[in-house]
Amino acid sequence: MNIKDLELVSFLKDHENYISGDEMLKRAGNALTNYEEMLKQQDKFPKEWREYYIVFPKLLGDYRYRRVAYFNWGDRASEWVLFFCYVDSVFGRRGRFVRPRELPLDSGTLGASGSLVSWPLDELIINGVTYIKK
Repeated sequence: MNIKDLELVSFLKDHENYISGDEMLKRAGNALTNYEEMLKQQDKFPKEWREYYIVFPKLLGDYRYRRVAYFNWGDRASEWVLFFCYVDSVFGRRGRFVRPRELPLDSGTLGASGSLVSWPLDELIINGVTYIKK
C-alpha cells in the first residue's frame, strides 16, 4: 500500500475528549489493522503525522488481556515506536486511525469537458493518489 493513498482520521466526535477502547473499536470502519506492514514504511509517513498516535484496531490477546497496537513518534529515537495498549484504556484527542483516502466526489468521473459524468466508482486515482468512495 502506498502511503500517499492513506489518511489519518480521528475516532472522536467534535464534543468528545476521549472514548473507551470498546467504543473506539466500534468506530474503526475501514481503518487499517496491519501494523507490521505499516511499520516497514514508517520512513514514508508524512511529518504531520508525528503529532498523533496511530491506533490499529485489531484485537490482540485473549479476552482478559485485550490489546491494540499503536505507533507513537519517539523524539529521542527519531522514529515511530510500536506500543501495545489495553482496550480497557481510554483513547484521546491525539489518537487517529489510518485508512484509505476517500473519494472527493459522491460518484462519477470527470468527462473530457470537465463535467461530471454519472458513473458508480469504488475508487478513483488522481495524480497517483487513490481515493476510496465513502
